[in-house]
Order: sequence, then C-alpha cells, then structure tokens
Amino acid sequence: MASPAARAAAAPAGAGGMPALRDPRASDPVRPSIAPIADPARPAVGGGLADPAKPAPAVVPQVAPPTPAHDPAPAGAAAGKWFKRAPRDPGIWNPKQVPLPVAGNLVQPLIGVLEYYAAVAATIRDARDHMGDSIYIAGWTLDLSTPIEGKHGKSLGELLAEAVQRGVEVRVLLDSSHHNGPANAVVAANIAAFGGGAVVDNLRYIFGSQHQKFLIGRTKGGIVAYCGSADFENARMGRYGNGGHIVKLDYFNAHPEVYKHVGNPWHEVMVRIQGAAAVDIWQTFVLRYRAACGPQMALVGKVAIFGPTSLIDPSPAVAAMTPGQVMVQIVRTFPNPRAGIDVLQGASLTGAQKFFYEPLKSALGMSAPQPAGYDFAPAGETSYYEALLYAISQTEHTIYLEDQYLVDAVSTKARTAITAALARAIAKPGFKKMIILIAGTPTIQDELAQAASRRREFFLQLGSAAAAKVSVFWYKFDMHSPYWFHSKTWVFDDACAVVGSANCNRRSYACDSELGAVFADGNRDRMSMVKRMRMDLCLKHLNNHAAASVGATAHQDSAVEDFVTAAATFDSVAAAGIGTLVVAPIGSDMTPDVTPKPLREKIIATFGSSAAVLKTMADFTRSTRKEQWDVIDAQAQ
Repeated sequence: MASPAARAAAAPAGAGGMPALRDPRASDPVRPSIAPIADPARPAVGGGLADPAKPAPAVVPQVAPPTPAHDPAPAGAAAGKWFKRAPRDPGIWNPKQVPLPVAGNLVQPLIGVLEYYAAVAATIRDARDHMGDSIYIAGWTLDLSTPIEGKHGKSLGELLAEAVQRGVEVRVLLDSSHHNGPANAVVAANIAAFGGGAVVDNLRYIFGSQHQKFLIGRTKGGIVAYCGSADFENARMGRYGNGGHIVKLDYFNAHPEVYKHVGNPWHEVMVRIQGAAAVDIWQTFVLRYRAACGPQMALVGKVAIFGPTSLIDPSPAVAAMTPGQVMVQIVRTFPNPRAGIDVLQGASLTGAQKFFYEPLKSALGMSAPQPAGYDFAPAGETSYYEALLYAISQTEHTIYLEDQYLVDAVSTKARTAITAALARAIAKPGFKKMIILIAGTPTIQDELAQAASRRREFFLQLGSAAAAKVSVFWYKFDMHSPYWFHSKTWVFDDACAVVGSANCNRRSYACDSELGAVFADGNRDRMSMVKRMRMDLCLKHLNNHAAASVGATAHQDSAVEDFVTAAATFDSVAAAGIGTLVVAPIGSDMTPDVTPKPLREKIIATFGSSAAVLKTMADFTRSTRKEQWDVIDAQAQ
C-alpha cells in the first residue's frame, strides 16, 4: 500500500480557482474508487437531511412514523433528574467552569453519516459573506476530499476554501498521535494554503489521542454545533474502506470477490445542537486552539501550527437566541498530566510489563517528553465519565448502548470501571432490559489485542441478573454490514441520551480528549425525541441491506416502540439469520487474544516467523495479558 506521503500528490485545482487541495487519504491507486451505498437511516427527528445528489436508496421501504398520541415519559423522567449539577441560566456563562446543564436547546439526532455530511455542507454554505461568521472543526482525522454534498456535489475542502474567500474564519484542530500526525500535518498545510488556520495538537498521553469530533458554525441561522462519533473521511461514506484497520484489509485481500461490497457507510451517530449549550462546544474549541498555540506547547516543540491563529470568542447571547425545549450538558474528557508519570518514564514496571512497554514506546515514536496539561484543566477533566455514571444511577427500566469497543472492565485508583454502575442498575427490581450493539470482536481484535477477554470480563461484571436482562448483538463481518460500527451512543429509560466521541474504555474516560452531549427532553405532551431517536436506531439496524436482499418485511414502529418488544425483535431477527445481526451470548466470545501489532512486527523482525516463534508469542500474550494492559491502565491512575 502506498505510504501517506506517496499519496499526497497534488490534486486538480478546486472550484472557483481555489488552490489545489492535497490530502494523503484523498485517493489511493491501489484501491478502486467505490461509489457510496446510501445509508438506510430513517429521517432524523425534525426532518432528515438527504444526500441531494442521489435518488432515494433502494433499500427496505421505510414508512414515515405516525404522529404518536400522548406518550407520557416514564415516572420521574423530567429532564432535570438526569443531571448531577444544577442547570445554569442560559444568559449567565462562566468560560472557566466545566460546562453545566442548560435548558432551551434544539437537538436533532443524525443517525447516518450521509445525513450528517449533508447537514454540515448546508451549515458551511450558510456562513455569511464578510459578516464575522466562522466554521471551527475539531477531529481525530480529516479528509478534505470528502464529498459532503454527495457524489456530484462539492467536497469539504472546496466548501471551506470558498467560505474563506467569502471572509468566513475557518479553523481546524487535528490529532497528532502516531496514527494520524504526519497525514494531519499535510491536511493542515492544505487548509493554510487556501487561507484557513489549522493546528496539529500534541497535548495527549503516550497512548492517548485528540479524539474529540465536533464542528461549530456561526452562520445566518445563528450558532450551530455538531458533536458525536464521525470524522470527515471518504472511508466513512464507504468509498474505498478504511486503510487503518489491518484485519479488514487482510480479509479483503484474501477475499477479493467481496471487495466491491465495502461501500457500505460506517454507522455513526451525531447530534446537531442550537441554543445555549452550543456555546460550550464553541468555547472548548477556543480553549484548545489557544492552548495549542501558546508558549508551553512551543517548548515541547511538537505542535504544528499552520496559517492564522486568530479566533472569534464565544457569544453566549447569540447562542441563546434559538428557542428549544431540550436540556443539554456538554461533557468532556481531558487527561491529567500528573497521572502515571512513572509509567510514562518507563519506571516501576515489572519485567513482563517492560517487555511489552519498551518496544511499543519505541515503535509508536512516543519516547519524547510529553507536554503539561491544559491551563483550563490542569488536573484533567472527567465530566464525560461522571455524567454517564450519574445517568446510569438514575435509570429505572431500560438502557440502550451502541459502542465500538466495550472493554471498560478494569478499575483504577481514580475511577471504577463502568460495569459496577451498570450492574447496580441491572439489579434493580424494576429494571427490564439492556440492549447492546457493538462492533464484532474480530474487527477490533488486532487493534486492541485483548478485545475478547476484556469483553468477557465486562459482561461477567454485569452480575447474575444480566443473563436474563441484557441482550448483546453485533454485525456479521460480511458484505452487507456497515463497513465499521463506530457509534458511541447511550439511551436511558428512553428519556435521556448521551451522544459523543467517547468509547466505553479507559482511554476515552481518562486518557484521550473526548466531547459529547447529554440531553433530555422532559415534555410529556408528545413522544420524547430521545425515544424517537432510539426507535430510529433500532429500525436502522433491523431494516438493513441484508434484510432487504432476502425480501424480509420491513419492521415498523410497533416492533420497537416498547423497549422489551424491541429486544425481542432483535433476538428473533438475529436467531433467524435474517439480516446481518448476530446474537452474542454474554461471556461466550472465545476469540483468542493476540500480541499488539507493533510488538509482533518487532519480534518477527528479530526472531523470524517460524511456527515455534509464533506459538511462543501467543503463549506469552496469554500469560501476560494483564501485565500488558496494566501499562495503559496506569495512565488513568
């Protein structure tokens, strides 16, 4: 496969005479371009945003949901019960404070990546000419060639370049981890070339990353913010797959007959927020951007700054002008730079830990000193994790969870694994059901090395009641599945939801930077918009491409409106082999653990790849499984 540098050749000039946009992931001569297959997501609450350049997808027919009759929320499910902190006044705002809940917002879930991209394209076009408007983006990765207006529309890079020409301030924050740093630096240089500003931000742990994914726009429609699980990439649309995950590439190299089917979009969930809560996302961007451009980062010498660094400060008054009925709290993770210092320096490790840690540290290029923490979060911030714990504690009846990893099964000195809170909720006499949808273990095993065993620990820690009250599903790894299951979404009692960038693992709750939105709609005069989102997600998964291919009858609202009925519907579909969902009985996944890829390559390069070497490596991995992960666990101490 071509290296990122080799794929960074100059692209044709953009529309309107804009400078040519080069992106290391924009094209790959090794991989044929694959037209995206339409995402079968149902329209979002308040009206969906379809791809304007495509006809309606030929998938399972969807029927517009009927306007429900009076559907009271569960007893005691007023919006405020889901938030530990008292809400702030929309007109009173303290930028130095951890974001507080605030009422009066509009929230629109976007449960398909194509839907999200179309919404963002509209937001960029709404930025006014020479009126002080702005578009700010924070991401783990970014592909300027992503055609966010559809196959025949303009790309993200073209729309941003045109916005700069109109006098719109464009700024971008990107991750600098080993996985993305060099490629993101090229993207940042391209942004600076058309007049925008970009920073490749290195403020992270050795094993951490800048994982926040959000966009904030000041436009003619007011302040509009987005947050959730999706970055901007061709891969998310299924155009040519994701080059970062070797398991999938190995599979498709061995099975070229299914390669053409990897056009299915990723499964992502985002939310569009208007109202006072949007200013907290805006302020998060400003704080991070200024910190990255500040003197302490210059001392580290690993922050790459491209183009102008000026920023427009948040305006709470402007953001609060949009009326709504949803209470929202923006929650975040920032690492504590004082945690795990001995581990970062490689000290106080056992021999087994050092065996894994030192080669990994060298292979990942992480031997250089790490910067100090943010001045606005000198001891880090864990409001994301704390908000989840509180919402779980308030749950009485049901939990719906979509997650990529689901491996948070180890407690540290600073925090307990989230399984403890879940076990207490599930054990309540009135608790009915938890539905979990996750990425299949084989698709993440090479990345996590111990996904199966960590997941087994996770499920076992849910307690004895889990066997009857928890149902787990993942997608088969086949041509009809989403190319990547990437959502990080929680729904509690169909009344409160958390949508953001944090996976259910220790990195997201303690080591990576993350951002999400907790939102609750306590209106009793109609169906909760949180419940509507959960129903739409269920129907998206049940009415998938494979179900359509075998002529299965499309499921309607009646199959998922009641939560327990929805769980039974998932069970019956998966058990019957209809569609691509698989039932994953609790604790049954026996996928073997593997040695982490960078270390495996180093061992093979040193000792060869004979059967004896491979067996010894596998045996050592099993015997030192805990020690291997303790190196990463210690960062959350």
